[in-house]
Amino acid sequence: RDLLGTNRIVTGAMLLYAVAVLVVGLAPSVGFTLVALVIAGLTWIAVQSTLGASAQVLLPAWTRARALAYYQLVFMGGQALGAIVWGLVADSFGLGVAFVVPAAGMLLSTAIGARMLSLPEVQLDITTTRMWEEPRSLVSPDSDAGPVLVTIEWTVDPENTDAFIDTMQQVGRSRKRTGARMWGLFEDTQEPAVFVETFTVATWHEHLRQHLERGTVMDVELEAAARRFLADGTEPVVRHLVWAEAVRHSHSQR
Repeated sequence: RDLLGTNRIVTGAMLLYAVAVLVVGLAPSVGFTLVALVIAGLTWIAVQSTLGASAQVLLPAWTRARALAYYQLVFMGGQALGAIVWGLVADSFGLGVAFVVPAAGMLLSTAIGARMLSLPEVQLDITTTRMWEEPRSLVSPDSDAGPVLVTIEWTVDPENTDAFIDTMQQVGRSRKRTGARMWGLFEDTQEPAVFVETFTVATWHEHLRQHLERGTVMDVELEAAARRFLADGTEPVVRHLVWAEAVRHSHSQR
């Protein structure tokens, strides 16, 4: 793994597994089948251990259990559904077809995945940390009040606008990882150096968790990278807005 990297191991193992499945479906003798099954077992372990370890490393603590549950659900559910589907295919078209078709599908999906998807080769610091201080507010919304609209005004050095926009795409993914929805970055047409970042969060409580619980060291570093492009003497201007009807309702309840 140190020599090849995670992406090459996963890609190579998937290709070998597809070949092994093809051999099992077309093998003329038991000997070929046994060799193919050993290769299939080795590649199965290689892929599962690599993906499982990557999930543990990439998932922040606050969402790790939930995400791994989804991962296991999809994996085990796929096995259960696959057993039914390929059993029906074997019953209708023969055992050979039930091996050849999925092997071909795996070869195709491996080729597509190798071009479009990749696992990070570097170690990411997903240690949980406080991303922002608790927002100051003269209004005290209920915890379930929402949605919440957050706007952040950035004044950027004109020479760094392209680099800033590229960096903010990563910041946007960071916001979404911690609970944001409908993230966007907008440029002021009258003051091109001014950019407004916006995103929504479902409730006030969810946004407080975004401030205090869900950030990681990696998220903080991404925002720090964006701050390097600010114009001298400026800081981001942050506003927290809660849906007015929700605030009025919380006041009437009191």
